[in-house]
Amino acid sequence: MICKWSTFMSRGRFVFSSYGSFDGNYLILTPLVQPTKHHYSVPLETVQTFTHREQLWEELERKLQIRHEKAIVPFAITLHGLGGAGKSQLALKYAESNAGRYNPILWIDATSEETVRSSFIRCAAEIGLPDEQNKQQSAALVDDRVIQGVLRWLRDRTELDDEWLFIVDNADDVTWGIKKIIPKGVRGRLLITSRDDQSQKLVDRGCEAVRVDVMSPQEARMVLLRHLSDDIDWLPKTVQEGCDNVATKLGYLPLAIDLAGAYIGNNSLAPEQSLTQYLKDYEKHRDELLQMNHLRGLSPTERTVWTVWDTTLEKIEREYRKWQPGVLLTLLAHFHGTVVQNEMFRLASLGMYAINDKLGEENFTELQMFISEAEGEWDDFKYRQSIDVLVRYSLVQRVHGEWPGTTMHSLVKWRATPRNQDQQWQWWYTKFVLAACSQITKEDHQPQFRRHLILHLPGVRNIDLNFVSITEMGKTFVWTILGMVHDDEGHWEEAEQLFVQAMETRKTKLGEDHPDTLTSMSNLASTYRNRGRWEEAEQLEVQVMETRKTKLGVDNHDTLTSMNNLSVTYKNQCRWEEAEQLDVQVMETLKTKLGKDYPGTLTSMGNLASTYMNQGRWEEAEQLFVQVMETHNTKLGKDYPGTLTIMGNLALTYKNQGRWEEAEQLEVQVMETRKTKLGEDHPRTLTIMGNLASTYMNQGRWEEAEQLEVQVMETHKTKLGKDHPGTLTIMGNLALTYKNQGRWEEAEQLEVQVMETRKTKLGKDHPYTLTSTSNLASTYFKQGRWEEAEQLEVQVMETRKTKLGVNHPDTLTSMGNLASTYRDQGRWEEAEQLEVQVMETRKTKLGEDHPDTLASMANLAFTWKFSGHNAEAINLLRDCLTQQKQTFGLDHPTTLSNSETLLARETGA
Repeated sequence: MICKWSTFMSRGRFVFSSYGSFDGNYLILTPLVQPTKHHYSVPLETVQTFTHREQLWEELERKLQIRHEKAIVPFAITLHGLGGAGKSQLALKYAESNAGRYNPILWIDATSEETVRSSFIRCAAEIGLPDEQNKQQSAALVDDRVIQGVLRWLRDRTELDDEWLFIVDNADDVTWGIKKIIPKGVRGRLLITSRDDQSQKLVDRGCEAVRVDVMSPQEARMVLLRHLSDDIDWLPKTVQEGCDNVATKLGYLPLAIDLAGAYIGNNSLAPEQSLTQYLKDYEKHRDELLQMNHLRGLSPTERTVWTVWDTTLEKIEREYRKWQPGVLLTLLAHFHGTVVQNEMFRLASLGMYAINDKLGEENFTELQMFISEAEGEWDDFKYRQSIDVLVRYSLVQRVHGEWPGTTMHSLVKWRATPRNQDQQWQWWYTKFVLAACSQITKEDHQPQFRRHLILHLPGVRNIDLNFVSITEMGKTFVWTILGMVHDDEGHWEEAEQLFVQAMETRKTKLGEDHPDTLTSMSNLASTYRNRGRWEEAEQLEVQVMETRKTKLGVDNHDTLTSMNNLSVTYKNQCRWEEAEQLDVQVMETLKTKLGKDYPGTLTSMGNLASTYMNQGRWEEAEQLFVQVMETHNTKLGKDYPGTLTIMGNLALTYKNQGRWEEAEQLEVQVMETRKTKLGEDHPRTLTIMGNLASTYMNQGRWEEAEQLEVQVMETHKTKLGKDHPGTLTIMGNLALTYKNQGRWEEAEQLEVQVMETRKTKLGKDHPYTLTSTSNLASTYFKQGRWEEAEQLEVQVMETRKTKLGVNHPDTLTSMGNLASTYRDQGRWEEAEQLEVQVMETRKTKLGEDHPDTLASMANLAFTWKFSGHNAEAINLLRDCLTQQKQTFGLDHPTTLSNSETLLARETGA
């Protein structure tokens, strides 16, 4: 009897039924059960140096098991990514590894219509279809007899047949109808490789996708090692490190790594020397090196890093000419930073008019389409269309987050940079970045973007302005714009260099009294001030002010601005009377010229109030701040930025008077409004949060203070960078909160970090550096580490004496700190000598009722008490307390504290 055949028969396997017996009928069936031939039509092999990419491989296998019931084939996947990323090699390896699983495995080269036709002819022959290639073929692929025969054969496979695997390689160009030759069939699995990230759409109703990107460092190293030796386990660590350096240079792109490996492996030198030589060649001859094919004759393709993207670039230029994606790609390739944010284009679109006005129009119509402006806003439509094309073909990748944009592989950047006319392109790029810089100096709502913009400036600063048609005055404009961005971001050394260039050129070309020269001098003075070089700043500002008085008049707006700048410099030197004199003059002039309610007048009143506050004249400061705040509320609204600033200043005045609840109430109001209007991460919001934390700290509410300060610090680090001046300030404040809780180690760790960063960024003698050094000394002092504290305090004091003078308030503060260290060590005479000097100087410079003077009186009283001069201590403390009651009031915390101390001394408690 005839046996029952298993469904496995078509795989060449068969079993007898458990019923029946073996007899002669078996001989009749022998021709029917010959093992089925396995068809494998893949004309390529993986390269010998193929390296397993585990994560990609696992994703490929997993996704090719996902079934789509309604799709034209139940299992389909596309491998998409940048050219040269290894998509085809991954597909080849999958075919080789699964040769026994699928039958047939057919490979179609979809580079062009011609390669598709020839691939189908090969596949038809493999599966035994009649030879149709000599018959007349239709021009359309969909009507080609050979192609239709193969597709029909695959479609007709049933559950009794093996699964087939159909691979479509290089499906980058879909315009000539490749979708119509994608097979259908219930037994099929489909694998497509493409540079087009929309290649999933080639398969209707269901297709998975795997993005094939660059290699991991370990994978790239393995490729290079396999080129160098058959026994890679014995290669020394130095060779592995050399491979890592080469891979890093090439951005881990598989094609580039493999070509470099062939070049290095063919070198007659030892592996380590070969790697070193390649890196030297790469630095000096990168273009020639990357255009060479070191695998010629050994690789199934003749691609180089230069040619691998040719077809893609030609395609996007041909099919998307309207959006000019190639032009945009070339522009993006010139950017110095890794990420090019969309915000750069918005800023450039709004700032280009000013740049053209100063530097002249340029004939770059193709670029202008990406920064078109309409009604004061960036029209980004064409930019988005062009970016979509570049992303689609993996030439750039999107970057998401707060400042979305794009990034590109370093070798794509190299390929997209033109080999001719690049100097013109550099100039266009320079104007683009300058336009963004110009606009950001006019906006204050998103200053945190400056740190990203700064990354693109080296490429602009390095351009030789002598090779472009730009006047000397145009150069000074460029230097000024760049200097302003650096200055605003706290890069004062770079700003100084640029401002000096601009100033000296303008002096030579325009004269010292020209308005533009005076502006340059004022800019440079601002940078000197930020660097703590008060005398140099003052010298320039006095010259600017006097010249403007003579040329423009005392009441001119620019003259008043220079007077205000000089006042700020005086304040930084604690020269309150001189600052006050200028503040009053500016305020009165503005009142007369523009009225008491004019915004500029209100600003000048706030400046004067700040001067009063720093002199301990709380009532006068409060009176002015309240007046300004009320006018702001009436004229501009309570949520107006200027109103909120004044409220914050008034809160500071309350805080100095120990009126914590009133200060807190204002600061909470300002903080909540800024959160709503500007967002939680805006620098102004962070500033008021830091101020509120200080108020909590003064009330002993350590946990609330710490919570706010940590939040502000982390946001500063993320938004502005860990080395930004604002970040360092809040780190110092958090250290003080830790210190007040006795958390010395945490405080010390932060203070050391702040001090060292400021030493590096600002110099060891900068006022901010000295302040952080003094804070660290205070932490040592609190821990009883007298010698370390004394060493730092002496260093700070001597530097301040040299830089600021013996009588400067900061110098006096450091002298008082050193005196406290002496006192706690029982060195009474040394402590007393310093404290008497501090007290007498403050009486002379600040007045007997200034808070700092009163503090020094109390300190001296304590020294006398501990040294056994109890009567003198009580008398001095009594005088101090009498003055504090008049200055601060009876309920001020300092008054209450000293009252308790005096009572204890008088009663002997």
